[in-house]
Amino acid sequence: MPRVGVIVNALNPDYTRWATLLPPITTATLALARATGALLMLPGNVYNFGNQLPAVLSETTPFAATHPKAAQRIALEQALADAASPEAGGVRSVVIRAGDFLGDAGTWVDLAMGKALARGRFTQMGPADVDHAWAWLPDLALDFVRVAELARRDPAALPAHAVLHHAGLTLTGAQLQQAFEAALGRPLRAASFPWPLLRLATPFSPMLRALFEMRDLWQRPHRLDGSRLDALLGPRPQTPAEAVARQCLALLALPRAAQPQPA
Repeated sequence: MPRVGVIVNALNPDYTRWATLLPPITTATLALARATGALLMLPGNVYNFGNQLPAVLSETTPFAATHPKAAQRIALEQALADAASPEAGGVRSVVIRAGDFLGDAGTWVDLAMGKALARGRFTQMGPADVDHAWAWLPDLALDFVRVAELARRDPAALPAHAVLHHAGLTLTGAQLQQAFEAALGRPLRAASFPWPLLRLATPFSPMLRALFEMRDLWQRPHRLDGSRLDALLGPRPQTPAEAVARQCLALLALPRAAQPQPA
């Protein structure tokens, strides 16, 4: 088998199929890491903390399986922790936990918050003054590369199973809207996401039911404490919110009349 140094399990099945697909994906990636001796890396999320998550999330914050997605992610990370024991093959693994992604298709921005930007509206998923954890994907990817390089240079720098938090951007809904307004060069009207209507539709749609389970992430302020990762990697740049918004706009394919105005 060709030599493999790092395996990144970034597979994300359809929301409605996590219960059936996450376990075999986890088993397969662990088997591959065990056979190759590679470091297995996983992008974690905040679902593990359940729907009563506290305001500050550190690596020692207890998990809470208060909804199915939380239980499924907890089981996934526990499988990695169990596989690190010598009896289970000593698979080395790193979980880097981050907030909601920015910088790709299929995010809350392009699926909901930014859908009406062309009509001058920004959709707030919850109260506009509630802190929410975000991760700009290029910044998160660089942290994955830096941690992998550190593990290669100094295997003793990390335990066999390490959990680290990527602080990313902590923004209220109002601050994220302001970033998009600055990137667009014009004000936007705030609109509220129709959670009550979504709730009415949940009996008829497994996908909408799964999305509704995540509504508490927009009601409870939370941020990720990245001090442990900062201590490992040292200071590094964080892309500002306005630059993130500007690059997100390129992914939204706005009509020409709604595109950012020249500064």
